Amino acid sequence: MIERVERLSVTFSNWGILATVLLAIIGIMVMFNTIRLTIYNQKQEIEIQRLVGASNWHIRSPYIAEGGFYGLFGALAAMAIFYPVAYLASGKVASFAPDVNIFTYFISNIYLIIPLVVGVGVILGMISSFIAIRKHLRI
Repeated sequence: MIERVERLSVTFSNWGILATVLLAIIGIMVMFNTIRLTIYNQKQEIEIQRLVGASNWHIRSPYIAEGGFYGLFGALAAMAIFYPVAYLASGKVASFAPDVNIFTYFISNIYLIIPLVVGVGVILGMISSFIAIRKHLRI
């Protein structure tokens, strides 16, 4: 019985890691495309900045900040969706594992989880923005 639970735990852990990586890649692609569209829409402003002698980082920094903001808002939206889902799922989990309350676990670790999710979201947003800038801005 214990071996079965351990195998089930490892399986859930592996699928969770795979889902996390897959969703991170999707998030990077969405932010990449959003920054690409922003760069495309502001081509004339970028050309004017180049003509007046703006440095490369002066041109790039607003897009990197924008990617960070997209990551921040995405992380906050994920947390706003996640906690009600954890609350609703805790009853189902308690039906087959009475000693486990996932909502209480996440609430007790909220000061660790939220900064981690927000930090990862901001970093992923900035990385995808930086990649989009390098590919589409050509400076």
